[in-house]
Amino acid sequence: MGSLPAAVYWRRRALVVALPLAAAAVAWFSLSGTDEPAKRRSAVAIGASADPAVSTSAPLLTPTVEEPPPSSPATVPVAPAGAGNPTEACADAELLVTPVPETSTVSRGQGMKLGIKIKNVSSRTCVRDLGADAQELYLLQGDTKVYSSDACDSRHGVSVRTLSPGEEQVFTLSWDGTSTAAGCAGRQPPPAGGYQLVGRLGEKTSDPVPVTLN
Repeated sequence: MGSLPAAVYWRRRALVVALPLAAAAVAWFSLSGTDEPAKRRSAVAIGASADPAVSTSAPLLTPTVEEPPPSSPATVPVAPAGAGNPTEACADAELLVTPVPETSTVSRGQGMKLGIKIKNVSSRTCVRDLGADAQELYLLQGDTKVYSSDACDSRHGVSVRTLSPGEEQVFTLSWDGTSTAAGCAGRQPPPAGGYQLVGRLGEKTSDPVPVTLN
């Protein structure tokens, strides 16, 4: 065969070089094109899984009950000074017992009124039995009880009363001027002389008050 022209020879040489280069370029573009969408799809998938709205494994929150704020301590009413508790009994030391004769001098055999005053001398209100069973008025001559209101007397009873601070209760009886020392039958007037009138409420006794029989 004869020799080819020079132009044809160079075109063939250029084609031989260009074909491998074109194949390499196609391969590179195809690889880089498939990798980018995969990256974008992966990024989208990661972003979607991070959305808490579609998460199914998030722990549930325990409902919180809001406690009411602590209230200030309740104010306890303070009783006025000296009010006391009316259900508490008056102690003997809180009472003043005073016998009250109608007169300090009386004729022998002549009766008179005898009284007993019971006063709450404490600063509190209290209660005490002031009934006939708890009270006694008696006349003493020395150590001898010449007359007692508890003897030969049919009056009995309980009378629980409330006493405010400074309050005084007065009780009276009529003494017929005779003695009870020898019993209730045939009672006689005690001898003339000096006597001591004493009042008693339970175990609480008064100071004696002098009474003279003429």
